[in-house]
Amino acid sequence: MAYEQINTLDRDRMYGNTALNLHLYKGLDLMLRGGIDFSRDLRTTRHPKSSYSQKYGMYGETELTSLQLSTDFLLKYDRKLGAGFNITANLGGSIINRSFVQTDKTAEQLKQPGVYSLANSVNRIKTNNYSYERQTNSIYGLVSLSWRDAVYLDITGRNDWSSTLPSNNNSYFYPSVSASVLLNELIDFGTARDIVNLVKLRGSFAQVGHDTQPYRTTDYLSSSDFAGNYQIPGTMNNANLRPEIVSSWEVGLDLRMFRNRLGVDLAYYNNTSKDLIVNMPVSSASGVTKRFANAGTIRNYGWELQINGTFVKTRDVQWKAYV
Repeated sequence: MAYEQINTLDRDRMYGNTALNLHLYKGLDLMLRGGIDFSRDLRTTRHPKSSYSQKYGMYGETELTSLQLSTDFLLKYDRKLGAGFNITANLGGSIINRSFVQTDKTAEQLKQPGVYSLANSVNRIKTNNYSYERQTNSIYGLVSLSWRDAVYLDITGRNDWSSTLPSNNNSYFYPSVSASVLLNELIDFGTARDIVNLVKLRGSFAQVGHDTQPYRTTDYLSSSDFAGNYQIPGTMNNANLRPEIVSSWEVGLDLRMFRNRLGVDLAYYNNTSKDLIVNMPVSSASGVTKRFANAGTIRNYGWELQINGTFVKTRDVQWKAYV
């Protein structure tokens, strides 16, 4: 009996992309790209009669179809400005469309043992369908500046438009900025140069935005097991959802000594997540038990210290330790 209680998976998948790279001018290049990722799954579940969980037997089929279409472009500019300065700038955009369809069919009791087919069902086939389509449009940019390979500054910005958020809140912008200075490239340590190999100060600030799952902004009725009847879902949607925003900043020191045999990395970080989209419980007197809402703020902060050392380093043997 146990050998009949199996799950199967049959998958077909097709994916690929094509790109066109154009050299427009000295230091200026354009990349155009398109891609596809398509998959189709057929999953089956079998439980023989007199099994522990299904005494009357059970057979189920699940069909999953997923399609992602993506197009994007990236304009890149790279140039040395002189006096030790260098600039790199990128401007890009993308459109990502995802669709998904799931169909479940279940025979909850079987007529004949050992026959795993929907046609062998005692009662009416139980079906369930779920599908969605979503699209995210994005535009983003990056400017990177450096001086004498010792001072670095990176500035980025990105704006997304998500179809899963309400039209009045579906656009959200999130920037980032980071800087670092290699003091050993700017300061002459003299006789200590063989002792101190790297002294790097760094700092950064960044934000990241997140949307939500499809169909959480409009209430709708779902079909019931009785023909022609509909029911209210147990969770109320919210037409005023806002995107989640995660903000983080960090400062740190990276030190390498004794010909890079000893390293110390010290950092302080602070992360704040706000407008988290959660499924909050509500009074059942409203007709539902939960409701999607932006609620709560989570903050994480602290110190991180990492020390690594190389105790033995020969041509044949190397012994390192990390704390």
